Amino acid sequence: MIERIVRMTFKPELVPEFLRNFEANKNSIRNFSGCDHLELWRDEKSENIYLTYSRWESEDALNQYRDSELFKSVWSCTKPLFAEKAQAFSSKKMEEVNGCVCRKKNLYSYLHPVTQVMEPSQVYGQTYRMPRWRNR
Repeated sequence: MIERIVRMTFKPELVPEFLRNFEANKNSIRNFSGCDHLELWRDEKSENIYLTYSRWESEDALNQYRDSELFKSVWSCTKPLFAEKAQAFSSKKMEEVNGCVCRKKNLYSYLHPVTQVMEPSQVYGQTYRMPRWRNR
């Protein structure tokens, strides 16, 4: 499994054109043989920086996509919109660490070091919202 992140910085006035191109092609990319997952992310602070995150069955599957007419078509529309050269990173996942789900008197709590475990009487009858992750 290959995890692929591509970071793209666009000329601000051309971002809508990129988004139209992505919208028009996202299902074809996602359904390309060997692609297991596709996401589009935007930088939190810069509205003209976008990233794609995709998962591929193998490096060969990724290379087949990169050699395809679909990629050539998408990239030929995307590349001229850049303000900077795109950066691409391919990685293999080594380990995934998930949170712990614990059961206490029929109360399921998602535990995190900054999370308090609440007694059921504190939760029943009111809306319980999960704590937000804190920046460290």
